[in-house]
Amino acid sequence: MSTDDTTTETDESTSKCGASETTQSSSSSTSSSKCGASTSSESSKSKCDASSSATKKKTEEKVGSTVDDFEGDPGSLTAVGLGPGEPEGMTQRAKAELLDAEHIVGYTTYTELLPDEIIEQADDMYNTPMCGEVSRTEEAIDRALAGNDVAIIGSGDPNVYALAGLALEIVESKGATASMLDFEVVPGVPAAQSCGARLGAPLVNDSVSVSLSDHLTPMPEIESRLHAVAGESFTISIYNPWSRKRRENFQKACEILLTHRDEDTPVGIVHGASRDDEAVEITTLGELEAYGETDLVDMTTTIVVGNEETYVWDGRMVTPRGYESKYDYWTMYRVTIDRDACTGVFACLTRDPRFVEDAEGLATLDPDADPAPPAGADSGTVETDAETVVGEFDDERVDEAEQAAAACPFDAIRVEELDTEPEVSP
Repeated sequence: MSTDDTTTETDESTSKCGASETTQSSSSSTSSSKCGASTSSESSKSKCDASSSATKKKTEEKVGSTVDDFEGDPGSLTAVGLGPGEPEGMTQRAKAELLDAEHIVGYTTYTELLPDEIIEQADDMYNTPMCGEVSRTEEAIDRALAGNDVAIIGSGDPNVYALAGLALEIVESKGATASMLDFEVVPGVPAAQSCGARLGAPLVNDSVSVSLSDHLTPMPEIESRLHAVAGESFTISIYNPWSRKRRENFQKACEILLTHRDEDTPVGIVHGASRDDEAVEITTLGELEAYGETDLVDMTTTIVVGNEETYVWDGRMVTPRGYESKYDYWTMYRVTIDRDACTGVFACLTRDPRFVEDAEGLATLDPDADPAPPAGADSGTVETDAETVVGEFDDERVDEAEQAAAACPFDAIRVEELDTEPEVSP
């Protein structure tokens, strides 16, 4: 079986499956799988975390054993998503699957996130450091083919930049089938959704995810995808934004986003969601690149870039879903105003650009201003004559008008709450 080990020493040990394992790092090596299957592979350090060119460079990890190398009935293989990282964020189904698993296989950081009760229940835990994706996935499959019930784990969801797809590819390459291993995927909460929850409600409309890791996808392809989505009204979740060898990728991504979106576009940064070092900050697209040299942005960070409608309210990002254009869900009021006595109230309600604030803070008519229709007229229907303005407005407009009315005669404004139910626009 393939390995990421780059040492020249030969290590012989006995696996939990009872088979002798011998690994040797050289131009080619033959070893015995932990499940007793013979493998032949070329072993060297993976090109992990290195910048790639337009041509994909193949890793030197090779899949070794086939289904014919195993005797007896196979066990089962389950890809389990752990969610954001905290035990409380794991689904009940994920927890149940892991408690039932005989062997658990995963990246070292992910196995360290498991609750003690799951670790203690497992017959064996097998983990590898970063860049051992192929070797540990094959290890999980070999153990399942040898008759064990195996869970391969990852943070977030197994179908989001994770190993569910790789597992099926390797199963197929070994001549086995998914059905033979009772292969299942147990979903988890993806990082984008976990981070969106920390930020407020930035992902409630159309949204996409883009990874800046060029370990498996060449950077020119990533740039092309960023151009494609940034030009549309998607909110964008950016995975794997920064590493020591990936500074240029992050800087290029910021540059591309700024060619399509305003620099004031809200951006949420979530580092280590649900973990001990979690940190959350909301900034703007124009300021985003400066965060690349801080501890806030690294491989455990997810960045959420808003669209042209996203705004920040009460320390939270909000992307409207569109309800405001289809439903009347505000309390509505009918307001009657003596226009001549209190032009300031009229200006508050209609936000007519022809009205300007004078030295006393009241609104007066500017005869030279463009007589454009009132801004925000979608929030209230206004009818005017020489003396009064009558309209239906939401809570915010009426509050503003009542504040302005304090400087007007007592009977200059009359407010009546309308008894209306929310209506769906045709």
